[in-house]
Order: sequence, then C-alpha cells, then structure tokens
Amino acid sequence: YCTLDIKGTVVRPFKFNGSIAHKAYVEFIVTNSHAFTLGEEPAFRKFLLLLQHLYKPLGATAVKARIMKAFVELKFQVMAKLGNCNLALTVL
Repeated sequence: YCTLDIKGTVVRPFKFNGSIAHKAYVEFIVTNSHAFTLGEEPAFRKFLLLLQHLYKPLGATAVKARIMKAFVELKFQVMAKLGNCNLALTVL
C-alpha cells in the first residue's frame, strides 16, 4: 500500500527502527544534558507513547552503557590518529 501526504504525493510507508530510535534518544540526552533517567519518568513515557507507541525508551543503565561504549570507541580513534605524540589533553 502507499501513503499520501497532504498534497497527494505518494510517500514511503513509515517503518519503525528501534535501533535508530535508541541512537537518536541517546544523542538527545547527551547533546541537551538531560538526566539519564529521563526515559524512566512516567510523564515522558506517556508523551513518547502518544508520538510512537512502538518506542520504549532506554533506562538510565542502558543510556550510560551506550554513552560509555561510544566514549571508549572515540577515545581509541583519537589515540590512533595521534599516534605516539607526546601530548596532554584536558577536558572541562
């Protein structure tokens, strides 16, 4: 079947992808400095349910694990690019 937009143009049917949604959710948490527990708050879960009933937000432990995994991967990428440089970096 096809879906039409408001102008009558044929658009692709929506296909939910939980993996992409989780990645965007973690990016939202990190870039906006939200609490890792945001997805556990009943009012926020209700809001998400109204937008997309298939999405179940990650809990704080899963958010933290994904952030730490991304940090470690990025750290190794930076180390590989810097090679054997004698360099000290600090982050505020």
